[in-house]
Amino acid sequence: MPEHFIVGRAILAGDAAHVHSAAGGQGMNTGMQDALNLGWKLALTISGAASATLLQTYESERLPNARDVLRTSQTFHHIEIPHGVIGRWIGEKIFKAIQSIRSFGDAALARVGMLNVNYEDSTLSLQDSRQAKPHTHAGWHVLDASCKIGNRANTLFDIIRGTHGNLFFFVGDNPSPSTISRLRAVEQSVAPLKSHLRTHYIVACEAGADTATSDGASVITDGAQYLQTVFGLRAPEIIYVRPDGYIGLRTQHLDDRGLVDYLDLIYAKARSEVSK
Repeated sequence: MPEHFIVGRAILAGDAAHVHSAAGGQGMNTGMQDALNLGWKLALTISGAASATLLQTYESERLPNARDVLRTSQTFHHIEIPHGVIGRWIGEKIFKAIQSIRSFGDAALARVGMLNVNYEDSTLSLQDSRQAKPHTHAGWHVLDASCKIGNRANTLFDIIRGTHGNLFFFVGDNPSPSTISRLRAVEQSVAPLKSHLRTHYIVACEAGADTATSDGASVITDGAQYLQTVFGLRAPEIIYVRPDGYIGLRTQHLDDRGLVDYLDLIYAKARSEVSK
């Protein structure tokens, strides 16, 4: 793999950016993740809607991941296909030993299956919430969960499907009028970004759906608490999910200042438009 994925106007992805052992099929998965990471950033950049630094985060996020996968696939390759009869026998015993210990086997499966890929160290990941559970911090891919919109069964993956970013406002178990008012003010402040950003309210029961009704946002009912359980939600919170499905921001501060600071890392006009 090269030292850089972006040089001038040239951008490398997939097999052009990294060549792996066939062990585990990780090269293919890494290439797909490159495409998912690059696609939305490139689209915003070409349209003029991206911040000046957004495209550079493709390299800062994907290059360390690709380097880690390359190192891992080489290790698995040498274990799976060692030289000599004795080496192959030892490799087979090591794999069987790993699989026999469930915790090690699960960890190895997550590693090979690339279920632990995350961008926690990225400049686009801001964890400002005490409610997150493991793997639901900013920088991790959002987990799926069942929910309802307008009394119709739905899933979180279906809701975020598409090319938009998604902003979720969790109103809490027993939202006060003040909480609803603050979240609506935040919603209105980001309205100029509606061509790039969809907004949703998450309510804990059907009774709260009318309270959170908004002309520009959908209302997600989480009566069975699947979403709340996945995210560890109890108190009100704002969550931003990137177009590639990764959690960018989790914050319990219900005002637009921190949110605008964050969105300014992604969208060119976030600060100027929201401040009008």
